[in-house]
Amino acid sequence: MALTPKLMSLKGDISARVYGSTGPYKPFLNAVSATFSIAATSIKQKSNGNVPGTLAEDETDLEATFEAALQSRHKENVQKFLRTNIVERVAGTAIAFTLPVGAVGDIVYLGKNGISNAVFGTKVAGVDYDLLPKTGQITYKTAFTATVAGTFDHSANTQHGVLASPAPELELLYTNEKSGETLVLYRLKLSPAASYALIEDGTNYANSTLKGTVLLDPTAATDEDLGQYGRLTVAA
Repeated sequence: MALTPKLMSLKGDISARVYGSTGPYKPFLNAVSATFSIAATSIKQKSNGNVPGTLAEDETDLEATFEAALQSRHKENVQKFLRTNIVERVAGTAIAFTLPVGAVGDIVYLGKNGISNAVFGTKVAGVDYDLLPKTGQITYKTAFTATVAGTFDHSANTQHGVLASPAPELELLYTNEKSGETLVLYRLKLSPAASYALIEDGTNYANSTLKGTVLLDPTAATDEDLGQYGRLTVAA
C-alpha cells in the first residue's frame, strides 16, 4: 500500500539556484501555493502459506516531491514550466503579410503580438475583418475570394519554445520569517508532466502547476539522522 503524508504547505518566499552552484539564490517563482510531500510505498512480506500470524510490512520505496501552483504568467514562471528558453523579439514596422483566401469566420494569426497600423489593401477593419491587436488574430467578417497583401507594425514580443531545454535541477530555498522555518531541498528535478492551464470554469484565474521530484544529493554531507535530501530548520 502507499502512504502519502504531506509534510508542509508552503507560504513564504521561494528561491532557487542551479544544483551544484555556490552562488546566491534567486527568486524562483510567484506561487499561489506550494506543497512538499513525502510518499512511502510498502508491501506485505511474501509467504509460502506455512507461516502463521500477521505478515509484517517491508518498506520498499520513499519519494519526496515538490508542487507549486503558479499564480502569474510572468515570463520566468512560464520559462520554468515549459522547459524553455526565453527569446526577446524587438518591435517591427511595416511587416509584410498576405491574408489568404477564406470564408466568413476563418481566423488568421499574423505571427506577432501587439499589432498596430495594420493595412490590408482596400479591406476595412471592423467591416471586412476584426483584428485582436494584443494577440495578432484576424477573423474574416466577409469572404476573401483572393489573397490580400498588407503590412503591420508590432510591439516587442517575448517568445517561449516548448520543451526546448533540458529539465533543470535546482537547489530550492524556502523561508518563512513568521514561523521561523527554513527548508532547503538540495536537488529538485523539475518534471514536464503537468498541465499549463489556459481556461478554467468560473472567475478563477487559470493557474498552472509545476511539479518536481526531490533527489538524493550525493555531494551533501552524510548524516545518519538527517540524510542527503534536504533540511528543515526551525528557530527555537
